[in-house]
Amino acid sequence: MDSIVNFYRFTHVADPHRIARWLRARCRGTEIKGTVHVAAEGINAALWGSEGMLRNLVADIEDALAIDLPNAEWSHVGECEPFKRLRIRAKDEILRFAVSALDPTLETGERVATRDWNAMLEAPDVTVVDVRNRYEVAIGNVDGAVDSSIESFGEFAQFVARDLSKHAHTRVALYCTGGIRCEKASAYLLEWGFQEVYQLDGGILGYLSDISPEGTRWRGECFVFDHRVSLTSALEPAEHVLCHGCRRPVAPTDTQSEDYREGVHCAQCIGELTDAQRRGFEERRRQMHGAS
Repeated sequence: MDSIVNFYRFTHVADPHRIARWLRARCRGTEIKGTVHVAAEGINAALWGSEGMLRNLVADIEDALAIDLPNAEWSHVGECEPFKRLRIRAKDEILRFAVSALDPTLETGERVATRDWNAMLEAPDVTVVDVRNRYEVAIGNVDGAVDSSIESFGEFAQFVARDLSKHAHTRVALYCTGGIRCEKASAYLLEWGFQEVYQLDGGILGYLSDISPEGTRWRGECFVFDHRVSLTSALEPAEHVLCHGCRRPVAPTDTQSEDYREGVHCAQCIGELTDAQRRGFEERRRQMHGAS
């Protein structure tokens, strides 16, 4: 049965380019697809293929980097094809952030188990912050959480300077899709003097896999960075589609808008595209439809 595995680990990687080359060779001849980013600060991956093949690969990655990945998130995807190809890249960072010197291997927020997250949400002295992008929050979120209202994670530091105070917000709990953004976000808060910082272990995906739909505080759909686009509370593919112009999710009703053109733009980005971008997307759309 085909599965998808998501994992990350902040660790010191001496030669990211060598690891990327090794991974490409290791995966050659397999049917594994997905994305892997390797940097001096660690590894971040989302992979799809047969479960046995993926488990062998994850074990080899653990050996190669001398790490363990106990919190890797596994799920079955049925007939859905979440990735079209395999992309393995060496990058400057596995997660771009405004503060490049930040090192999550030194100190991060206290991890909150998924079974304890609801109690954290109910604590009256805890400020719960969603660190995801604005368009992700728009289609699904946790009841009562503060929306950081950022267009990209690189803006999180600006949100903190604008809306959070280490004096007024003495206990802060963070959540994101899979946990990786909370690693850097919590490390940043601690560096700036926040005393009690928590993060949802495993992120929303871990929470939804562990908590029954009846007991969840999650509302709406969860955006994911693959061809499934969004997931229900039961972690099944939902109904949003992806705008190929701006890479934001589009609700089924919004595809009927005159501002939506498949493969080109949606109502959110129609006014943002340059003429050159529009022509490029139109040409790509023509080629794709011609190929089909």
